[in-house]
Amino acid sequence: DVGGAIKGNRIDLAFDSHGQAMDFGVQRVTVYILD
Repeated sequence: DVGGAIKGNRIDLAFDSHGQAMDFGVQRVTVYILD
């Protein structure tokens, strides 16, 4: 998701649970767009 609240080079990720999201934390990753 790159909705209106997302600024700069950021994306939202979806996780199955809040705990999984917290375990992942904030990370710098390489993203590939597949078409």
